[in-house]
Formats: sequence, C-alpha cells, structure tokens
Amino acid sequence: MALQIRKKVGVWQHIKVDQGNQTLILSNFYCRWTGDKMEITEPSGKDNASYDYSDIHVFDDTDASVDETFASSLLLAQRLKELDYPGFNTASGGSGANISDAAYGVAWDGDTTEGASKNALYDKINELDERLTNVPYGIIYEKDNFTDTSDFTFLGNASAVATGGKLQATSTSNGTFDQVILLNGETGLGKWKMTLEFELPNAPAATTYGIGIGIRSQASFTPLSNCARVVLTNSAQQGDRYFDWTNTHPGAYTNVVNDLAGTTISQNDTFRITMEQVVNEITITYYNVTTDVEKILTYDFTLPNSPFLANTGQFAIYMIGGTYDITKLKVESKEWKNARLLGLGDSKMNGYDGDTFAGSFMQQLESFYNSIHDNAGGNDTTVEGLLKVPEIISFAPKKVLMNLGSNDKRFGRTLLQWQTDYDDIVTQLEAAGIDVYHLLMLNESVLSFTDYNLHITTTYAADRIVDPGTINLATSGIHPNQTGMNQVFMAIISQIGDVI
Repeated sequence: MALQIRKKVGVWQHIKVDQGNQTLILSNFYCRWTGDKMEITEPSGKDNASYDYSDIHVFDDTDASVDETFASSLLLAQRLKELDYPGFNTASGGSGANISDAAYGVAWDGDTTEGASKNALYDKINELDERLTNVPYGIIYEKDNFTDTSDFTFLGNASAVATGGKLQATSTSNGTFDQVILLNGETGLGKWKMTLEFELPNAPAATTYGIGIGIRSQASFTPLSNCARVVLTNSAQQGDRYFDWTNTHPGAYTNVVNDLAGTTISQNDTFRITMEQVVNEITITYYNVTTDVEKILTYDFTLPNSPFLANTGQFAIYMIGGTYDITKLKVESKEWKNARLLGLGDSKMNGYDGDTFAGSFMQQLESFYNSIHDNAGGNDTTVEGLLKVPEIISFAPKKVLMNLGSNDKRFGRTLLQWQTDYDDIVTQLEAAGIDVYHLLMLNESVLSFTDYNLHITTTYAADRIVDPGTINLATSGIHPNQTGMNQVFMAIISQIGDVI
C-alpha cells in the first residue's frame, strides 16, 4: 500500500496511489505512529489506513515538488516536522466544509470563504504564549557582596569567613580535591555556566596549589565529578590549567585536558574562572584580570567511553590549597524555563552507548520540538531524583517524563525503596502543577524490570505511560544502542507527541 503526502498552499493532500488515487484532506484526519508505521486516523478514532514509512512519498508542491522517500520512520517524521505537517496534532479536525484546520500562515491572508478551526486558533495562541514563556532560565545564583556563609556547605578542611564583602576562603589540607565549598542545592542541569572571581591576597608559595570550580557529585553509589582548576604555586607549574574528573570520593582526580603553558602570577592579582557546559561540550576560560591574560580550554565528551559527564551534584569551589578572597560567584543556565518537557532519568536518557549525545532520545526530542530540558544523570537513582525535585520545580516545566530506577535495582535497593521514592517524586511534582508521564523501564539483558513496570502500569493512568516495547541494545546489554535510542524517540512522539 503506497501513500503520497503532498503539501500545497493552504492545504495538505493524502493520495492513496494503489486505491485509484483516492484523495484525503487532512482537516478530516490526523496521524499517529505505531512502530515504523504511520496510521491515518479519522477524528472518531476509527483507523482508516496504515502505511510503512518505506511506502510513503512526500512532495512539497509549494516548492520543487521532489519525490522524497526515507530510510527510516525517524527521518520521515523529521521531514514532516520541517514542513510544518499538522497531522501530529490529535485535536485536528473540523465539523463543517467551510472550517479549515490549516495552520496559521500566509494562506490565511485574503481568505474570506473558510473559517479557522478552534484547533488552529489554539495552536497559534499557544505558540505565541510559548514564545513569551519558553526562555532560557538565566541567573540561578549571583552574589558579589558576602555578609555571611549561609549559602554554602563546607567539606573537609575547607572554610571561609565573610569580611569586607568578600568571602575569604582557605583550606589547611593541600594538594587534594576533598576540601570543597559547596553552593547549597542539588543540580542535574546539562546546560550551565559557573563564574568565580577572586583575588590572591598572599604571594604564591609552595603550598598555594590553587583553586577550581565545577560539579561535585552527590550520587549515593557512583559519583561523577569534575573540576576546572589553576595552579597558583611559586613553582614551574605556576599558571598551569587543568580540567579533571573522578568517579571516586574521596580520591584523586584524573586529568582530562590541560594547558601547561603557565603564566606569571603575583600577589594581589585578580582572577576570573568560567566553566560552561552545553550538553557534552565544556568550555573553560581562565582570565587574569590584572595582567589581562586569557586562556581557554575546551573538551567534548564523546561516546561510548569515559570520562563521563557529571551526575547529580552541587556547584563547587575546590580549595586545593591556599587562601583566596572570593569577590563574586555566579551560576546561570541556558536550560529552558517553562519547558514543554523535562526528562528525569539516568545514563540511558543521557544517551550512553549511542553514537553521539545528539542521538539520545532526549536530544532528538529537543531537535524535534525545541524547549526540551534533559535533567538526567549517569548512575542516578531515585535518591538523586528526589534531591533534584526543588530544582525541577524552580524551572517549572509543563511536563516531566520519568525513566528512573534501573540503578536502584543495579545498586541493590529494594523494590519498596524504589517505589516509595519514585511515587514521592511524582507526588511532589504534581503538587507543583507539573504533569508527570512515565517511560516504562527499558529492557536489558542484565536485569529484568517487570516488577518496576507492573508498579507503574497499575499505579498511573494509561494515557500517562509510554511503552517503548523491546528495544535494540548495545553490547553492554544495559543501554540502548543508537537504533534503540531512535525506537524510544519514536515511541514517545507516537504515544504522547500530541501533548508535548
């Protein structure tokens, strides 16, 4: 069975090639995905016809009218999205011959014969509303006048006092990463920027090992932390810059990338260190304000190997050795405020064992819909999910998609512990006015999640559940491979795409 989908000015046509070129008008139909098949369905819900993606031909008759075919259902869906195909909206339809469900556009101008459907008007108003509300979050924390230390928690021998508007920070144990000043509140952001400004009140010495910033993991089982630091000793390493990571607390960090072309540093110099993460891309800027010397380090995390992105943690100032007068701390985020959808999950949601981070099902959703917020963390459990609830509520997403718990079982937590924490997360989010959806636990060859999925399907409404079916796995037997990521993406847009 073959189908032509033709975009014309102000209207879409669906032509059943093998049924005498029978033509269907989209205002009387909508589409949905079932695996690799696209179903054209009547407004009443009665199935009209089902087509495999390989049998669908797309023509843009408003342009060159080229016959387009596709190697996968994902590519077909993406192309239809590019063409502003309105069939993904299950609310489409019209009850009269003079009511059009065509999306707002130039074809409306001068048309006095057709009225716009409620759905078309709703979509346009909603689009305008989202333009006003779906904006990057911006500043999370900013202070340049410190009167006390109540915003922070101190680990190891790190300490600080507020004096003269500055935060005078020091540590008595030098050369390790276990002396830390933590900004209160947990985070799971994938897009963030942290800026630290400080002065060097004393001359560089053998024990002024330096200072750094980054994420210090709060994960219960396997921490994933990182640190961007500068060496401030009076040795040959003075001014060297490093980006390090670890999966062990306490313990040494492993260097990932560095710049060993040191620069001269003197007493009373003023510095600014900025570290920014955008999904898997890290940019670190080291700037000596006094000498006007700037150095930049970049690093892109790649799949499928380590080092890994930081998981749930806190924004941290690493006191590696010495005394420093902190004059400003700022944290900001480019994640969406009032996002259409926020994903709360673990490494499977991050995309580990896929081809690229951009190929994760959450990043595919971001490319497809925009205004998608990925708040997943590798090795995270529902314990970390609970820690992040205040942050999620502050970002006020319209909906949350949960897929969290595989590591609960992997790290030996009981079914009751997982159920209690999972349900607690849902309760808190819904109490804040956020709609929660549930992506069933993804299949593995290592662990079975039949018990977890039974709890979800018997506790929550069916229209809030996404069932991805059996997905393709990577050689680890734990994570989806890229084909599996694509399968999850297609399951999401086919089962709840109309409400995202």
